[in-house]
Amino acid sequence: MLKTTGKKAALVGLLVTSALAALPVLPAWAQSAAESARSGVLSLGIGIESGKNIALQAGADDVNTELTSRLGYDYTMKTATSALSFGVSVNPSLRDGEDTVPLPRAELRFSQTWPRHELTLEAQYQRSRVSDQAIGYDQAGSIVYYDGSGQRSFARIGAQFTGGIDMPFGYSLGLSHTETDYHDTLPGSQTPTRRSTATLGLRADLSAMTQARFALSHDLYEADNADNLTRRTDKVSVQLEQRIDAVTTLGFSVGRTRIESERAGLTETTEGTIWGLDLTREDALGSYGLQFERSLTEEGSRDAISLTREAETRLGTFNGMIGASRGAADETDVIAGLGYEMALPRDRLSVDLSRAIRSNDDGEDVVLTRVSGQLVHELSEIAALNFGVTASLTEAPGEETTRVDASVAYNHALGVDADLSAGVRFGLSERTGQADADRQTLFVTLNRRFETLR
Repeated sequence: MLKTTGKKAALVGLLVTSALAALPVLPAWAQSAAESARSGVLSLGIGIESGKNIALQAGADDVNTELTSRLGYDYTMKTATSALSFGVSVNPSLRDGEDTVPLPRAELRFSQTWPRHELTLEAQYQRSRVSDQAIGYDQAGSIVYYDGSGQRSFARIGAQFTGGIDMPFGYSLGLSHTETDYHDTLPGSQTPTRRSTATLGLRADLSAMTQARFALSHDLYEADNADNLTRRTDKVSVQLEQRIDAVTTLGFSVGRTRIESERAGLTETTEGTIWGLDLTREDALGSYGLQFERSLTEEGSRDAISLTREAETRLGTFNGMIGASRGAADETDVIAGLGYEMALPRDRLSVDLSRAIRSNDDGEDVVLTRVSGQLVHELSEIAALNFGVTASLTEAPGEETTRVDASVAYNHALGVDADLSAGVRFGLSERTGQADADRQTLFVTLNRRFETLR
């Protein structure tokens, strides 16, 4: 459990209090603006899923049944200078042999613009089952390892203020805090974490072709593992962006990073120079790019080179990256990224791929590979087939974890505000030192929406 229970309670309290405080003044606010729009949606859902090893427990092959439900409300309001969105929901579910889990969610986002200034405030809280988490890294950048029991909660608050918009000089200030906690998990299987970040940015348009930027950031990361890790990262950099001609831009940055890590009462410090070079050239379809980057980790410097391509063609929208990265241990790994979307009269296809390198709580390099794809085929105006798959591989020193999730679903619209979905789900998990786990289930869900504001 986290040691900052009071802080987490204050975080959730701030989210709820801000939303309740804003709601009473919304009608007057909306009516005072010449151009405004409001919408409110109440959503209800109920479903059942049954089959082999729903929780994807290692070595389990028993048949389970789960009842799911959802009650949520989402509100949005927009004017010419502001926007507010607020959503809350509870998703109670009951599995064989387990207590009912409410799985709440709450989100709040507010933005206000003035001439040459903008303010954005965000808050989020979400609780989900650990078995529903895909392997990779979460919204706070922490590596997520799979474990088939318990729940995971994620909370975040953030603020961003930008000044000098459309002016020769500008600035920005950002603050954020995230917390991840685990409940009812196996002892030692998951690590609660906290991260606080502050950023300051300055911009100067030296000419129509030249822009200079200054960035300063501080990051505090804490993990409640056996060593009680505390990692402080301070970074400062200066960037110069020069447009060579109408289609070519060259960017160069140089800076300094300092990482201070404390484990089991012992402190280690790593400090070094960072730099980057970015060359971009546009064409009729999109752009090409070539990047060099030197960053710093706890183990030392890491160099990376990559080629990028963005294009919008008749066959769809494409953005890709391929490159290589070498760390302090002189080991070279391939890094890559791919995004593709295509829309046809009856089909929609999307594919995403990423291969990245992150540092775990022990300061070791972990290679994270993730592939996901979705195909929606419309059978008629009210019916469609949905195919989805997500596969991921986590490669850490002495340990590998593979996770695959796939589903095939039939979706049928029951009028304008209701729909029925039925299908089958498959799952596979393999982790070093554990028995394999596989899942095959059937599911049916019914959803209904009500417009409360028109």
